Amino acid sequence: MRQVETIGDAYMVCSGIPIRNGNRHAGEISTMALVILSKCGEFRIRHMPDIPLRLRIGIHSGLSVRRSQIL
Repeated sequence: MRQVETIGDAYMVCSGIPIRNGNRHAGEISTMALVILSKCGEFRIRHMPDIPLRLRIGIHSGLSVRRSQIL
């Protein structure tokens, strides 16, 4: 997996680039999302230790096109 772009306070991650991984894209991204989500319960925000970290995770499947190819 590879971080492709930072959008504000969000990250976009792609599976299968630059090294192709066959048909494992959805499984790889889903596993990564579940691992990150499971770690949220352990993470403490230094200046707000009583507030739990909350994440919103979305998954999209489709082609990945480099921005330079669009412009």
